[in-house]
Amino acid sequence: MPSKMSPGAALEAKLLRLQPSQRPPADIFQVLLASAAVVSSPRTPLVIDRLLAASAFVDIQTPTGLTFPADHALHPRSGPEWYWFSANLRVAGDEATQLAVCFGMKRQPALPNALQDEAGWTDEETQVVYVSGTVVVKGPDGGAIFRRRPNVQWPMLGGDVGFGADPFLFRCGPDTLSGTLDVLPLAISIDDGDNMSVDLVMSTDMAPATAFFLEADGGVTPPPIPGTYYSWPQLTVDGTVTAGGISYSVTGKGWIDHQLFMQTPPPGLPNPILPPTYNPPVGFDGWAWCQFNLDNGAAFTASTFRLGPLMATAPLFNAYYLHRLGEGWRRQDLTGSLAVDGLVPLMHGMIQPTAWLYAVAPADGLGPRMTITPTPWLIDGGFETGDLAVSSEVPVSVTVGPPGALAGSGFCETVGAEPPAGYVERALAFLKARS
Repeated sequence: MPSKMSPGAALEAKLLRLQPSQRPPADIFQVLLASAAVVSSPRTPLVIDRLLAASAFVDIQTPTGLTFPADHALHPRSGPEWYWFSANLRVAGDEATQLAVCFGMKRQPALPNALQDEAGWTDEETQVVYVSGTVVVKGPDGGAIFRRRPNVQWPMLGGDVGFGADPFLFRCGPDTLSGTLDVLPLAISIDDGDNMSVDLVMSTDMAPATAFFLEADGGVTPPPIPGTYYSWPQLTVDGTVTAGGISYSVTGKGWIDHQLFMQTPPPGLPNPILPPTYNPPVGFDGWAWCQFNLDNGAAFTASTFRLGPLMATAPLFNAYYLHRLGEGWRRQDLTGSLAVDGLVPLMHGMIQPTAWLYAVAPADGLGPRMTITPTPWLIDGGFETGDLAVSSEVPVSVTVGPPGALAGSGFCETVGAEPPAGYVERALAFLKARS
């Protein structure tokens, strides 16, 4: 049996097989090649791929359609994929303290499919998996954010990852998501030593096989980055969270997303993350997203995308109001806008809104307009992901309509609100230090 290709040789081959139109400028491409040849960090392939953007996923399998429960499991021959979960929690015996947790566990293939086969790597060996996120503690004297320390695992550099369908499993070193064939109830374990630990169970009183709803068009997102996307709202959460040396027994409401990018870009596809010149104009390339579990048992979620200046008001996409209908969810499509204010710079120059206002109405015109106002528990929700990019997840309390009409809680997300040139500079410095 032929020996496996080394990580360095395989990453070099991946880069050299790109067509000229798929490569970044020559000076950046040489940095990528040099760092690939001596790869010693599991973060290196993630940073390289972010700088390659769409070109990183040439010759990656694109599944079609959704079949449950099979598609709850991971798809290691496809593009980047993640499970994202959050919860807004009350502390037993302490009405004055609230906790919020928000984490994502993401896998990303280091090689395209054909090269993986040539390299002799298994599906698990090909995956770089990472966990990132935060615990927020809000008390009468203010709040504190605890960021999970880097947990990036790649089997080809000795890391430990695991995937399972029946029962469900997604493992990244000491962190695990585990459940049934239908995912729920989902047991969550985040083990970051003396920094934090999270041991929660997310469950539902619905039939687990039908407790989720499909986002976008039947669960399939449109170009420029097609994929699959669906969510479980209004989950019951209980367990234990430890942060800052204090252990809390908690209960509350949570949300889970499962997303998969299926992009197989043709040669010459414009770079969707950074302009081809790598000298971008002032502006951002990212999105804002939210999820709110409402006290009446309903839920709300919406997105808006940003390319260029950070607009004070932007139109909403994939905006839904969700009503429980038997053992599932009835999705009401909405139109509207998101207004943001109170912009502040956070880690690595990321721009974080501190005020949000959603104005929405039913897309079919049959129903009243609604105003949804989130109030942040803590301004700073920023953390660094496995590829050195910065995201923000801010836990919020929400009011729908006039104050007192309807309340809830959830998260407001900001992604890509870092000047792209800043990320390129930081990413290249990381790669050069390891070349």
